[in-house]
Amino acid sequence: MDHGLDYYAPQTCLNDQGRRIIVAWQQMWGRTNVTAELQHG
Repeated sequence: MDHGLDYYAPQTCLNDQGRRIIVAWQQMWGRTNVTAELQHG
């Protein structure tokens, strides 16, 4: 489920069809990407 950097504060709810929806923060806007910091492309 954790598909990114800084995966934070996931919250779930059920929609009107009974499906579980999850919303969370991913990646901090003020921070450089780890790939750039490590010079991997």
